[in-house]
Amino acid sequence: MSILEVLQDANINLECYTDTKTALLPLATDFVNNAFTKVQAKKQLNNVIILLEKGYDINSNFNSIIDKYGSVEKAPDRVNGIFFKNKKKGK
Repeated sequence: MSILEVLQDANINLECYTDTKTALLPLATDFVNNAFTKVQAKKQLNNVIILLEKGYDINSNFNSIIDKYGSVEKAPDRVNGIFFKNKKKGK
């Protein structure tokens, strides 16, 4: 899944949340599912923003980055296709 696809998925999650938020929610499970959709969309957007700020391309493979580094926070910065180790704050 590319970063672009993650953005598109987050957009769908937010649309689903917005569509159901205005309707009456007769069951508690609907409320929980909608809250999860909103949280999931926020996480997806946050992850994408972090990777884009680190210099990854919109077509970079999101799943490969997560598989290799474990999280977007641990992924190294990237400038013009070159990876740089993350610098520790204060050093």
